Amino acid sequence: METAYGYLNPAARLKPAPVLRDAPASPCAAGCVRVSVTPAARELSALLKDLAAAGFVFSGESVSYSAAGRKVRLMGKARPESLPAIRGVRGAAAVKVHGGKGRRLIL
Repeated sequence: METAYGYLNPAARLKPAPVLRDAPASPCAAGCVRVSVTPAARELSALLKDLAAAGFVFSGESVSYSAAGRKVRLMGKARPESLPAIRGVRGAAAVKVHGGKGRRLIL
């Protein structure tokens, strides 16, 4: 039985879902490769600024622990033509390009 506060009350009806906009496009939307950078020092803020200026789009970090200690890798994307500039950034100990199916190219 319907009451004044029942299930057909217009105020209690479900509202339509809001229209969600697409996320803003990354500067590396098409034609980018996945890149991981191993920093030479523990201070990452200056390195991230230099990498961003070279064309690296930061997406996160990967931390692994072993008997030798803690190893941090910066993960992200970059256009292939910006890889030499990323490799030349002071403070980047190693730059790896990750291809399909787990292949890696060490620069």
